Amino acid sequence: AASKTSQKTCIIIGGAFGGLACIHHLLATTSLDQLEIILVEPKDFFEYTPGVLRAFVDPEHLKRISFMLSGLPSRVQHCQGWLHSISPEDRTIVVQKEAERFTLSYHFLVIGTGMSEYSEPGIYSQDILFEERIQNIKAQAERYKQAESILIVGSGAVGVELAGELVVKYPNKDISLCYPRDVLMEFPESARTMCREWLTKHNCNLQPGVKVIVSSLTTTDTGQKIAIKDSAEHLEADLIVLCLGSSGSTPDFISSSPALAKLVDRHGRLPVTNQFQLSAAQGVYVCGDCCTHPTVVTKTAQMANWGGIQVAQNIAQALKPTAIMTRARVAMRWPALLLRDPKSWPSLYVVSLGPDHGLLIINGVVLPTALGQRMASFVKMFIENSKVWESKGNWLGLGVWQLGDSAACMVDYLGL
Repeated sequence: AASKTSQKTCIIIGGAFGGLACIHHLLATTSLDQLEIILVEPKDFFEYTPGVLRAFVDPEHLKRISFMLSGLPSRVQHCQGWLHSISPEDRTIVVQKEAERFTLSYHFLVIGTGMSEYSEPGIYSQDILFEERIQNIKAQAERYKQAESILIVGSGAVGVELAGELVVKYPNKDISLCYPRDVLMEFPESARTMCREWLTKHNCNLQPGVKVIVSSLTTTDTGQKIAIKDSAEHLEADLIVLCLGSSGSTPDFISSSPALAKLVDRHGRLPVTNQFQLSAAQGVYVCGDCCTHPTVVTKTAQMANWGGIQVAQNIAQALKPTAIMTRARVAMRWPALLLRDPKSWPSLYVVSLGPDHGLLIINGVVLPTALGQRMASFVKMFIENSKVWESKGNWLGLGVWQLGDSAACMVDYLGL
């Protein structure tokens, strides 16, 4: 049994990419005698959120991109509840589970939560139990199946990918995509052109130059309708889906924690040091969407993972490990071995267009031709599967992404 006099407690808030990456690397670099690991997460499952859109045409896909948190190593204690507040001055947190609140003490605290509320709650839900999530996904899939006309509002990656899934699954339905300017505005013109051509070829009705009043969305006897901004007209369809991105609202636990609330920046995030540490709160680290880091600019699963790994290395180093191999792993501070800031790593984005096509964008360059679109779908599938394996702690997934991030460092180091 571990000695409570020498054992420290690390509490990780959030069982998504950053939190799980931190856990797996703490398991690899610390011992039970050194560190007690507690995960605070209200859900009983992990879900690879970027891949959930396919589940609306194939509900069984949800099982391929999810796993139960009960499958984590026994050393990880899963406290299933919501973080209510943090008191850095006495190193405690308050957790709420249903109507009950209780306090936990920590030596190290890792905040690895998101901070977004999405415009379409059916896509990114707050289901707590996996069985509930499955049932809600099936209910959503049935809505898409029954609707003869579907209007998607918003043409970012989520709106485009949802349109792609629907036009392939239901080629005879009336699928429309409306947006104020162009599709995929965050990507190069060549990507936008290829996207428009593919959607048009698959009979998606593109409606550019349309701004809607979100609050005007109503359900009628015949379907749904939404008002067009600065116009007396409405858009109507059996089903209208809002894909307008996230609100980026500050998490409730920050608002309920006075010591943290005064630290948030104008985006509602917590600024951290290069080591992902909250400078005004000893022993508190933040990674993922709810932090502002000096070098992590993009908010992606890869960057959340990288942050979680760095936090784990910092905690392991603070514990002064004695084992030679553990000291070597901590000193190496992988994957920052080459000391390259992640903001200068090569960028890779994949936007899926149905199950068999997509757009592969590397450092702003889009792979052309139909072969490039096929390759994009393979890369998307590979990333999806390997990220699930990595988040689960599978050695293959961990190895793939250790190599991947190291390769990203090397490409930047060589100036390729």
